[in-house]
Amino acid sequence: MIGLVARIRIAFENVPESKFTNLCVGYDDEGINDFFGGRGWREINSADLSYHSAALTFFTAEAFHYFLPSFMIAGIEFPEEFSGIIDAIISNLTPPKLDPERPSFMERWKLFSPEQKQVTVDFLSYVNGKNNQHWLDDVIVRIRETIAA
Repeated sequence: MIGLVARIRIAFENVPESKFTNLCVGYDDEGINDFFGGRGWREINSADLSYHSAALTFFTAEAFHYFLPSFMIAGIEFPEEFSGIIDAIISNLTPPKLDPERPSFMERWKLFSPEQKQVTVDFLSYVNGKNNQHWLDDVIVRIRETIAA
């Protein structure tokens, strides 16, 4: 069976490179555009991702979709050193009010292919089991329901 990191890489390998002039929603990007602009998701190291984990909150839907795999891989490969990455991913993948139909959640989620959705849910399941974070059970169920719809 292919490991989760390999599945993430495969699922997101064909996402078009980020060519956006503005990667963030809002007026103050906290240096996110400068750091992530023009960079491929595969070339950013885990320490830099940890420092910029707040970017997940401020990214446009397209930038979130493009850069999410780098954050997920860093969270799997270095869970102890960069636990803030995992927290940021969970926070940004949790639907507001646990309702995956909310527009702010769907704006991002609609960009994901079925394979990308599945591997993202598998990432959450992995984190849930690895860290005994069973409060994620409801989040995972809600997102799985969205995938099935």
